[in-house]
Amino acid sequence: MTETRVSHGTAALAEMFARAKAEKRAAFLPYFCIGYPNHEESLRAIESAAALGVDPRPLVITVMVAASASFATPIGYQTNTLVYGPGGYSFTDFIKIGLPLNLCIGILTSILVPLFWPL
Repeated sequence: MTETRVSHGTAALAEMFARAKAEKRAAFLPYFCIGYPNHEESLRAIESAAALGVDPRPLVITVMVAASASFATPIGYQTNTLVYGPGGYSFTDFIKIGLPLNLCIGILTSILVPLFWPL
């Protein structure tokens, strides 16, 4: 089953690059999965775009931003955990600052991604 997903995702990427080549424009996919989102989550975003017949880049960028917006807990990211103890922060400090920051990032992503990478 994973092999089918990989081949389908690879086919979608190959099609995107072929379309860019046919239109005589450059194509670059600056996306490398390390950790979360894992390979399967990334392929799910690409497959969803392919099923809808839209460019996968906006969906992949959105998944990348969402995966990196982990400000609301001290265990959301390594650096949060590193400063949690030595900085004397409490769990609620991360929620107080991180949750509004997560909301801002979500709103900005929802506004900016369609402007830079339209479907």
